[in-house]
Amino acid sequence: MKLYAILAQKEFADIITWMPHGRSWKVLKPNLFESLVMPLFFEYSNYHSFNRLVNAWSFRRISSGPDRGSYYHELFLRGKPYQQKYMRRLPKTHKKLPMKKEDEPDFYGMDKINPLPSLEDTQLPHHAVMARDGSRRAGGNSMISGLGGMRSEGRR
Repeated sequence: MKLYAILAQKEFADIITWMPHGRSWKVLKPNLFESLVMPLFFEYSNYHSFNRLVNAWSFRRISSGPDRGSYYHELFLRGKPYQQKYMRRLPKTHKKLPMKKEDEPDFYGMDKINPLPSLEDTQLPHHAVMARDGSRRAGGNSMISGLGGMRSEGRR
């Protein structure tokens, strides 16, 4: 749950943040994410490797509209960290099919019908991630469960 823990840190909100509806997230400043945030949580600091791993966990990138450039997964939602345990990493041989712009979800419409908890109302899991610097960070034992798997991914 490293990604969830990172998104929960208010000090990183100007670098990586949930979108207002809580159904997608966006890295606002990739260079700062790579140099300031990644070293705290991951063994290496390569933004492109992080991006590949995000894609391997079946996150989709929004290509148009107000959420352009943000990533979403139907099981990765603000205020619902328990759903992440159902996420599965894609096999290396699996290729995601491209999504048409007209098939992208309307998260703002969904938010009107079924709003998610605000960031302030979001309770973090009772366990915590140990950042690489030894400080305790809110979250869990891996990135999404597995973006903690980034450590081994970066060694190839």
